[in-house]
Amino acid sequence: GCHTSSQRFRFVALAALSLASGLLVTPATKAALWPDVPDRIKTDLVSPDVTRRRAAASELVHLPKDEALPLYKAALTDADVDVRLAAADGAARRGLVETNDLLLPWLTDPDARLREGACDYFTQLPQPKLVKVLARSLGDTEPKVRLAAVRALGASASTEAVAPLLARLDDGNSKIRLGVARALAKLGDKRAVTPLVSKVQDEAAEVRQAVVRTLGELGDTKAAPSLVIALRDSVLEVRIEALSALGRLRAGDSVPSIAPLTVDASKKGSPDLRRAALAALGRIATASAVEAIVRAFGQFEDTGGVVSSP
Repeated sequence: GCHTSSQRFRFVALAALSLASGLLVTPATKAALWPDVPDRIKTDLVSPDVTRRRAAASELVHLPKDEALPLYKAALTDADVDVRLAAADGAARRGLVETNDLLLPWLTDPDARLREGACDYFTQLPQPKLVKVLARSLGDTEPKVRLAAVRALGASASTEAVAPLLARLDDGNSKIRLGVARALAKLGDKRAVTPLVSKVQDEAAEVRQAVVRTLGELGDTKAAPSLVIALRDSVLEVRIEALSALGRLRAGDSVPSIAPLTVDASKKGSPDLRRAALAALGRIATASAVEAIVRAFGQFEDTGGVVSSP
């Protein structure tokens, strides 16, 4: 027992010493300890050892911009795909728009990883002028590339991105249809409302939920009738999202469809549904909406537990 206690004490002491040492090492100290880092990265970037080149490409983030930029440009033309992708990720995160021209050819590269990497790069560094070029990637044979292109177009803040995105609403991959709905929400263009309405009954629940949310965010009351239909969706989360969207739209005509949901306790998850219905009525705030809220008072005694009642 004494021997075990001694071991435990030594372990705790070493841990404390390690922690203290870490606390004493400031960024300035680290720089002083490793003055050869920039030279080592430069050397490793031209090493015949691909593992060293990959590590060096990732370490470029530690160098000042002026020193790092030419090294990024060199790494972006490396023979190894992983070196190039690591450099692209670092350049994008640092906002080095000077590397844009080196990424453009990747969009049509035979390697799908580079095509996807280019789209990811232009998602982080949006280029509205490249919308037409990126739109071509929406027809890529690889779903990952198409999805990356969807994200890039959504980040572009260009109205020209709306039409090509709408053309992918019927993509056979549900993840891409989901991405399109989210991208259209980012762009905020009401021209997307009518095409999106047709996807309120998409076969994938996650797509239906995203479409309903987007329709609410776009703020066009023309979507209200379709959102009322979504109140009967088989998936609870979609119904709740539809209620939230109708509330955002302040769709007064939807009150007769929402009101029954404030008192319907027959379905699983109904407290969440009733809560969402009451919140929607509160946002709509017409006389009939207020009346429906008042009628809901006292319908249920939601007692017990720590969760507040609707």
